[in-house]
Amino acid sequence: AAAAAPAPATTATPALHTLPDGRAVAYTDELLRTGELVFQPALCGQRDPGLAERLGDVISICDSDRDNGPMRPLPQFVLLCGGGSMMPGLDERLTAEIVQRNHGQPRDTFVSAVREPERWHAAWVGGSVIASLPSFVDNNFVSRAEFAEQGVAAVHKRC
Repeated sequence: AAAAAPAPATTATPALHTLPDGRAVAYTDELLRTGELVFQPALCGQRDPGLAERLGDVISICDSDRDNGPMRPLPQFVLLCGGGSMMPGLDERLTAEIVQRNHGQPRDTFVSAVREPERWHAAWVGGSVIASLPSFVDNNFVSRAEFAEQGVAAVHKRC
């Protein structure tokens, strides 16, 4: 058997990305390979199913609700949101993989991504709102005095 040929080096024009500290970083195919991990976690040694496979499993579970129960219409609309939805082409790729899992037959499933410009930091905004609530602070944080008095038990009491 012949040895597998090494992957050809990319000749793509590097894309420049400016980091928050002002440094510019050039990327070539790293952006594609990183996004591919969402669909093929095995590329980095993970045994978990990819996004399309997990979504397909959910759709199958909903389809099995044959008596037109409450889960039957759920997979008609898939909404991608948050920073991960900024991956270019994610909604198109996910739609194509859903069709492929359905033996090439289109489904009545609409996949869309929220296109709000603030989505890249939505998780931080949501976390900051929750953390600013007095009840969250009172019930979820251990003060220095409480830790000094009770030690690790104070943490276990809250978790």
